[in-house]
Amino acid sequence: MLARGIPSRRSIARYEHWFAADCLMMILYQIRKDGATEVCLICDHGHRGGQDHFVIVICWAAIDG
Repeated sequence: MLARGIPSRRSIARYEHWFAADCLMMILYQIRKDGATEVCLICDHGHRGGQDHFVIVICWAAIDG
């Protein structure tokens, strides 16, 4: 049952870009909903353990009402 619930490598590769775009759109929606006036973008690119990675962190402040 566990093997049926985990996506295959092919499925992960196929939907990786779609999932990244979906996450970005959700974050942009949340920023707009919160009414943020200033946003910070932090990027880091590196190579560790034979894996290239590119990390993007988006920060904003909002009043929790």
